[in-house]
Amino acid sequence: MSEQAKLALLQGKIKDAKNHERSGNIFSTLGIILTAIGFTVYAYGLRDWSFLALGILGLFAVIPGIAENVYYGRMRMRLMRELKRRMLH
Repeated sequence: MSEQAKLALLQGKIKDAKNHERSGNIFSTLGIILTAIGFTVYAYGLRDWSFLALGILGLFAVIPGIAENVYYGRMRMRLMRELKRRMLH
C-alpha cells in the first residue's frame, strides 16, 4: 500500500470517527432534553408516572451518548496524531 493510500485511509477513519462523535453529541443532547422535561414536569407539574419514566429514559440515552462521544473523540485525536506524524515524515 502506497503512502498516499495510507494517508487517505487515515483521513477516512478520522471522518468516520468524527461522524460517530457527532451522533454521540446528538444522542446525549436529546437525552438531556428528555431528562429535563420529564423530571421538571414531574416535579413541578403533573405527578404522572409517564413523565418520571420519560426522565429516566432520557438518562438511559445520555450515558451511551457520552460514552460514544468520549470513545470516538479519543480515537479521532489518536488518528489525527498518526496522520500528522506520517505527513511530517
